[in-house]
Formats: sequence, structure tokens, C-alpha cells
Amino acid sequence: MKRLCLGMAILLCALQLCACAGEKNPTVDTAPATDALTDGETPLSSDDPLAITGFVIGESVGEARAVTEKGETRYVIYITLPVDTDFKRCIANIELAPGASVSSQSPCVVDDLGGRPVLNLTLDPRTLIVVNGAKERAYEFEIGLG
Repeated sequence: MKRLCLGMAILLCALQLCACAGEKNPTVDTAPATDALTDGETPLSSDDPLAITGFVIGESVGEARAVTEKGETRYVIYITLPVDTDFKRCIANIELAPGASVSSQSPCVVDDLGGRPVLNLTLDPRTLIVVNGAKERAYEFEIGLG
């Protein structure tokens, strides 16, 4: 039995090495220079009038970033929440650019506790809309569990 388990472990390691051998080195940038300028993730600029500059749920700190893929930019809030989080009633502390506010039309906003929105993060899509004057921007959520 031990010999069979050892053999399986060696086989799995060999298969993983073979699979990795065909992959490009992830630390080497092989993209053309034009793609490097347009694709990727970037933090939001401090002078962006629709920026989320701070995002906290409970003790979990999130980060808003601009994600550009194939010339298209979308905005994402990345956060890792505890497994036992009540995802239907997450009270968020959000810091925004001067003059910006969270729109009551945001699909995931279910209530407001004195300027702190209560979010339902079980919805699809989970979208938070930030407005500033006549401009608005939708933020998606990427939620990890920890």
C-alpha cells in the first residue's frame, strides 16, 4: 500500500512538472509594449473624481482598482471577507473622492446607516455605483474568502 501511494505521489509530481514545463515564465513580460500600456490593473488616481479611496467591511480592507483588458476598462473592488460574513447585510465604510457619493441606484445597496451603505453581496451582479455631478461609475466586486 505504501509503495502504491509513493508511486502515485511521484506520478502526480511528474505530471505537474510536465504541465509547468510548457508554461511561460510568469515573471518575464512577453507582451508587446502597446499591450503593456493598456492591459493590467492600476490603482485609481488621487485626482479621479469617481475614485473609491478607501473601502472597509468589518475588519477587512478592500482596494478599488481599474482593470484594463483588450482596451476595455472596468472598475473592481477587491476584498477578502471571513467565511462567516453575513453577505446579505455587509456594512461598508467607504471613502470617496471629494464631491462623490454612493448612488442609491446601486443594485447591491439595501439600506443606509448614517452614511454607511448596507450591501447585499449575494446579488448578481454585485455593482456599486459612484456618482459625482453628472458622472457615474460602476464598480464590481471580487470577493475572496479567508
